[in-house]
Amino acid sequence: MTSACAVTQVKLDFQQTFENEQEAFTNNAKSIDGKRILFISDNQETIITTEPIIELSRWSEIKFNTAHRRPAVDEFSIDVMDYIAESEPHDLIISPGDILNNSCKWEFDQAAEFFDATGSPWFVAPGNHDGFYSGISSPTAISKGLLTLGNVPFDEREGWAKTCVDLSVTEAGVEKGGFENYQQFEKSVVDKVAYIGYYLKAIGILDLIEAQPELVKTVVQPGTYKGYEEYAVQCIDFKAATGGLYRQYMSDICWTQHKDNDDYFNNFHPEADKDERWDEMKPWRNFLVQKLEFESSDILIVDSTSYSKGVALADSGKIILAGKEGASGFGHISDMQWQAIGSMLSDDRELIVVAHHPMRDFDPDSFARIEALYEKHNAVHLITGDTHNGYDASVKPRGRSGGFIVNESNVGSTKDAPIEYALGGYSQGQFLLKRFSLTPMRIVQSDGSEGPFKRSITPKSDKNYATVKRSLWDEACTDAFGAYVPNANRAPLTTEDISRGDDPFLTGEFVSPFAGLEVKQVKNAFSYVKNPGLYSKNLYIYKLDRLIWLSEIYNKLYAYADHPKSDEIVQLENEIAADLRDAKENYKDWLNDKKTRPFYMTMVKLSQLIRLYQENTPTDEPAQLFKVCSAIYEAESEGGAIYE
Repeated sequence: MTSACAVTQVKLDFQQTFENEQEAFTNNAKSIDGKRILFISDNQETIITTEPIIELSRWSEIKFNTAHRRPAVDEFSIDVMDYIAESEPHDLIISPGDILNNSCKWEFDQAAEFFDATGSPWFVAPGNHDGFYSGISSPTAISKGLLTLGNVPFDEREGWAKTCVDLSVTEAGVEKGGFENYQQFEKSVVDKVAYIGYYLKAIGILDLIEAQPELVKTVVQPGTYKGYEEYAVQCIDFKAATGGLYRQYMSDICWTQHKDNDDYFNNFHPEADKDERWDEMKPWRNFLVQKLEFESSDILIVDSTSYSKGVALADSGKIILAGKEGASGFGHISDMQWQAIGSMLSDDRELIVVAHHPMRDFDPDSFARIEALYEKHNAVHLITGDTHNGYDASVKPRGRSGGFIVNESNVGSTKDAPIEYALGGYSQGQFLLKRFSLTPMRIVQSDGSEGPFKRSITPKSDKNYATVKRSLWDEACTDAFGAYVPNANRAPLTTEDISRGDDPFLTGEFVSPFAGLEVKQVKNAFSYVKNPGLYSKNLYIYKLDRLIWLSEIYNKLYAYADHPKSDEIVQLENEIAADLRDAKENYKDWLNDKKTRPFYMTMVKLSQLIRLYQENTPTDEPAQLFKVCSAIYEAESEGGAIYE
């Protein structure tokens, strides 16, 4: 096992699957003979009506450009998935992970609601945002309320609790200079243990084993593995136990079980002794592995976000900075998970493997385990997520002689352009993956024409593998809102300015009552030590402006759908507009106020307004088209984050 200070990733050579666009078109034109799998990855719905945190601030957006997306993309990502699921006939859905964003309970509920509404069986490979704070770290304990020096800012004790609860319920304690009521909201956070529990509940496993506890077998006893002395691995072999499959496709499922966790999700013990606390239970070590039977193959869904000591996360919960940050940068398969996988494998059927992390992010030992699935267990295809920047390639360790070993398809994201998904199934006896996009694979130029291919980052190759959904991009959206043309007003992010999510359709002036009322950010207000009040106000100001920009999107939607505003909405808009005018006219007085209340309460009102917009949004076809088109147009506009 690698040491905590020397986490390494396997170095790979890549061979692109499709050398040109025509090869991809030919592949995607093939028909699937039998059942169809819909692969949707990295939707990461983001809520902005929560307490401000540094991870979703102006500073983060400047430094990382992925802290959040433009308002329509953040707000309507589930609507994009709805469109994909409704427009593509399918028999089951598999997600290569990141169905959550900040790993909050409400995010899980929302994702599960979407999947259930499709009416299809669904399964997920856990991602780095599924059980990890901001997809990066696993803080040691919210209840300690501390910042760990040397691991700031992505290990905030309070930040995870803040981002998982709505502003309307977190107001208490704010005036004291900190979020002091976080303990009320610990269970709004979904760490890796809680994620596994909620997933088992969502797909019906917990109800099943409550009725039939004899189905569960312990395949790894506590004490078997060093560092996992208090962990067991529980499994259900449905074929052996019931003679059939579960949810039409599942033959096996295994998960970790800690001796002090008998309800499957309660990994929070703030009232208990220290040795029972959340951090000491090392939630990042837990995993979930599943096997499905599909046509003539088995599908193995592994968990690449389960971490042993020295790989991505230290036992303290700190991220390990070794070129990449924590769970977002490293894929790992532990010894204990590998034993569970071994109990599932069968050599008489083809094997399709699904994992969240791409092969480039695995440590060498874990890569060797994926490699073994190809060399010893009849694996034919690996399907991954995480990158938001898909590709099709074969890979092998750099410098190794012989042919390429792992055939990998990295599914892009439904959040970032090119917005991608895939359909899998069998065509004339061979497994086929057909790739599609809702946005162009070529760069849209200033005159609206398509230029050169967008480029994958790793491997460096043309994005020529997916067929664009022209019925949406060139027909439905164009007919309703006009062809997409890059907006010159959307300048690249700089330290002086954050581009807002302005009119995605370029169809005229805004109808928002807050146009021009954004509040100016305070320069050099980052230091919490020097000026905690100004630091907090800057976070509030940035959140205010984000909410204003989202209100513009909703006002445009209401105008397009000819949907009247309620009296309650109009009244609240007028109150907020008056507050914002006062803030602009008396800016210095607001900044010099020792209390943060004026900024904070205006932010609360704006969040209430957004919720009213959401609750009163029309659900007819024009409104749904607006949501999808505004999201894909804005995703295309924000593409600088991933295009080369």
